[in-house]
Amino acid sequence: MTGQDAGVAPPCVFCEIVAGEAPAHVVLDDDVAVAFLDVRPLFPGHVLLVPRPHVVTLPELPAGQVGPLFERAQALPRRWSTASAPASAPLCPGISSLGDSPCHPATRFAAAGLPDSAAMAVILVTGANSGIGRAAAVHLAAAGHTVFGAMRDLGKGDKLHHEAEAAGATVTPVALDVSDDASVRAGVQQVLDAEGRVDVLVNNAGLGYNAAVEDVDIADGKEVFDVNYWGVVRCTQAVLPAMREQGSGTIVNVSSIAGRLAALMQAVYASSKWALECLSENLAQELAPFGIRVKVIEPGVTRTALLAKHQDLRADSVYADAYRRMFAMYATGIEANVRPSVVAEVIQQAIDDPSARLRYACAWAGEQLADGRAGISDEEWIALGAAASDDEYFDRFERAFGLDIRAGDLRTDEQKAAGR
Repeated sequence: MTGQDAGVAPPCVFCEIVAGEAPAHVVLDDDVAVAFLDVRPLFPGHVLLVPRPHVVTLPELPAGQVGPLFERAQALPRRWSTASAPASAPLCPGISSLGDSPCHPATRFAAAGLPDSAAMAVILVTGANSGIGRAAAVHLAAAGHTVFGAMRDLGKGDKLHHEAEAAGATVTPVALDVSDDASVRAGVQQVLDAEGRVDVLVNNAGLGYNAAVEDVDIADGKEVFDVNYWGVVRCTQAVLPAMREQGSGTIVNVSSIAGRLAALMQAVYASSKWALECLSENLAQELAPFGIRVKVIEPGVTRTALLAKHQDLRADSVYADAYRRMFAMYATGIEANVRPSVVAEVIQQAIDDPSARLRYACAWAGEQLADGRAGISDEEWIALGAAASDDEYFDRFERAFGLDIRAGDLRTDEQKAAGR
């Protein structure tokens, strides 16, 4: 059943141009149309072709029946292209008004600042050789985007290549060290030379660092800021001239839930993420007049190599109890086994989201930690650090955040017997 069969207006101008005698919809089960060729005028002479399957309901279809068929629609072949058409080209028949649904793909992609070509977005992901960056690059490429995966050492890109290949996607590797001005400029220029634009920058490259303030190595702390904060500034500065000229773009900054609270024994790392949160708020205001959006991703605990690199309990430190309690939380989160792919999905959701929403807490404990810190006083936060034993700390932590982290208890039997 097509729009014509449903007794509505003839196919739109765009359907006639692209498909000729073919209708604009693929039909499933006699009562559901999957819009591959939904159309919306964007610029004079161009219309947007929705670049992924989307189920639209016809009047006869109860809304509750859409979900089960959407997964089937996703398996159908994808088609996208641009075509010249009058700027007043009407919507395809049978489709609800775009203005009625902010989640409609055509509305979503237009508001997201994606190009007026259906080649999808050109996306640059930093830190793409591992963890969240690799998962995001593969996920976005598999969704049809043109993705460049930036990394400091191209020799470490084998896993990225193999995972992309397994997903039936291609990620183009780019040598880019976010701590080096010249390297950043050269890496971004490589993308611009290849595609002529950068639609989305995912600032993901980052360093972890655990230390009480008294234990901080200043040189190490500066390196963390050079990557986690100044690296974002460098990459953002490099892409903004092209985005401003385009009149569109999206900057996605991968922060951390540690950017929302002073994570125990992570003063330097958390401070770098707090700084990134501030930078993102400023950028969002500065870039709004240019049609460029900013999104902040705030993962809780995910199972990545970054955690494995920073598991020194520092048993000889006067802050050994605090180190152990911090790792108890992370050990519990690691047991939850939240994979980087979960964060990658949130990154895509943020890119697709046309709203002005800035922050996206995700992964294990992300929302609980953000909401919990906002819900307790500074005095209660300080009292958490003053807990005399791990058991008392676990109790206070659960009351504050609704999270039981006892499964990550790292005390020895002797320490438990001593009431530590």
